[in-house]
Amino acid sequence: MNTELDPVDIPKCSFQYVRKNNQRFIGLAVLRRLPSTKNAAIHWNLELYEFLDNEQFSNFDSFLVSLGNCEIILNEEMEDAGKSDNRKILNFVSKKNLKTYFVKRSLYKKLEMSNSLKKLTGKDIQYFVEAEVSNQSF
Repeated sequence: MNTELDPVDIPKCSFQYVRKNNQRFIGLAVLRRLPSTKNAAIHWNLELYEFLDNEQFSNFDSFLVSLGNCEIILNEEMEDAGKSDNRKILNFVSKKNLKTYFVKRSLYKKLEMSNSLKKLTGKDIQYFVEAEVSNQSF
């Protein structure tokens, strides 16, 4: 039995962190395709996480272990492995052999969450997000 996921079924995880007073505030958004029948509309689930982490990013590492195989999206500034925190994060991603995408920093502007979600889904967001997407991969 083949247990590999179709690439469209692999969760997509967007990562952001802010460092304040030697603490790391982690924010993650995980997009998962929900199981459906062959002819049904495709449904997606968007999960948002926020937590504190230490300088070893042990909570982020545990999160990646619990998430399993995923594609990770980082802002382009994370490519600078000269910074200690960036190097640690890139090492976690590399050790887990995760497909990584780097996107423009402008996509991570500090806007209201609803504005960011509207950009991501193309829909107006109130308090609950249910995006139906047909024949589209992220």
